[in-house]
Amino acid sequence: MTSLPLSLHTHALQIDADGQHDIGDVPKFIERSINNPDEIVSGHPIYDRTIPKSRLYGRYITHFWVWVETLSFKIKDSMCGFRLYPLDATICLLNKVSIGKRMDFDIDILVRLYWKNVPVSFIKTKVIYPKDGTSHFDSLVDNWLITKMHTKLFFGMIPRIPRLLMKRRQLSNASDWSKSREVGSYLGLCTLLWCYRLTGTAGLNFLLSFVVGFFFIFNAKGRGASYAYLQRLHNYSGVKSPWNKKPRLLTSFRHFLSFGRATADKVTIWLKPQKSIPYSVQGLDDYKKSREQGCGVLFIASHLGNVDVSRVIADREEKLPLAILTHDAHTPNFQRIVSKVSGTECNIEIVDVRNITPDIAIILREKISSGQDVIIMGDRTSLGSKSHNIMLPFLGCDSLFSQGPFILAGLLDCPVFLLFSMKEKKVYKITFEHFADSLAVPRKNRSEHLKGYMEKYVARLEHYVQRYPLQWYNFYNYWPIRPHPKTLCA
Repeated sequence: MTSLPLSLHTHALQIDADGQHDIGDVPKFIERSINNPDEIVSGHPIYDRTIPKSRLYGRYITHFWVWVETLSFKIKDSMCGFRLYPLDATICLLNKVSIGKRMDFDIDILVRLYWKNVPVSFIKTKVIYPKDGTSHFDSLVDNWLITKMHTKLFFGMIPRIPRLLMKRRQLSNASDWSKSREVGSYLGLCTLLWCYRLTGTAGLNFLLSFVVGFFFIFNAKGRGASYAYLQRLHNYSGVKSPWNKKPRLLTSFRHFLSFGRATADKVTIWLKPQKSIPYSVQGLDDYKKSREQGCGVLFIASHLGNVDVSRVIADREEKLPLAILTHDAHTPNFQRIVSKVSGTECNIEIVDVRNITPDIAIILREKISSGQDVIIMGDRTSLGSKSHNIMLPFLGCDSLFSQGPFILAGLLDCPVFLLFSMKEKKVYKITFEHFADSLAVPRKNRSEHLKGYMEKYVARLEHYVQRYPLQWYNFYNYWPIRPHPKTLCA
């Protein structure tokens, strides 16, 4: 292999010549590179309707293998041909390694530069497929080259596992749920959608077994949090523990697998709510009675079970509009998925709320007054104001809970229900628990009333967690606080 001389230039721009990429984004790439000269700046494609479905879904197979080969979700897209390379690192790599020269080039060089600790960043850019464009992708030749390349990269990854895991640990400094981003969740969800459309439930469950196994092996922080939670629950429950012996690592894997299956159920719900999974409803009469005045209700839910089953109720039972308040790193991805699979007829609105402000409260009160129901999670702490978090005993140890949902309920002055949707065998048991006709209380002793309502919510959450231990999906350290002095702690 002929060595390439080091260049007098610092960077090289790569862009496809067939008009796919938006050349107007070049200044963004250059600006990013000026501020971060050692980075590869790569395009993160935003496709319109011109992209062939076979090309769109086929990309997710490569994305999956790149995640495996790097043990990371850092590479958001490895196939985009719109990039700005730092030349010194790139030329050094090309002088040592033979890189693919056709459609395998973009993937090969990006993974290998990542192995060399060259940082990579992504800029969203529009990508189109011109109507009269000519594709140079040879289905037989290029698919074979890409398959051969992934084989080499996979076996090249194996001896690098310790270093790649160390790199993951260095990059991961998140200590609470709000910093634990679910990077790549949109691509992952799209992959599940593609698999479900292609093979149905059987194929989806087959794929999930590999995906869950991958996450269980390489997500040490989530695995540790799961194991700690299961041990804590066992110790707290005593003779009523779901397990005869202390939970083992296999129990934690079953916890991960339960989450994977819940994700598969979400796919079914989003795609075909009218032919959705079987379910039963408890408390529906109380809910209907509370709506007789014409206003909506506030549901306080949790990351216990599968709250997305509420879509079945909204679509099939009542045809009522529903707003889900959330703050998660994957919220935009959830919105994109819902709009992609549901079209314009979806009556669910996702509202990203980082803090309950007066403006948010006014908007939500208008929704409630117009008959729209609102769902908010009660088992995550407030991000906007830590003073709105208070400590309460949960499963034998003190943990932080947010006052936000309960303050909001008081401001909305509407009926409040707890929402639980737990899976028993193949049937979801959806429960509407009447919590209060209103949480509006006089200013005097408001804090005491508020704490009483929160203790009542935590007690119900604790009840359901003990009944359905593998369906509580908070994979981070939920108890960073000291043990409660009056209770037994793991």
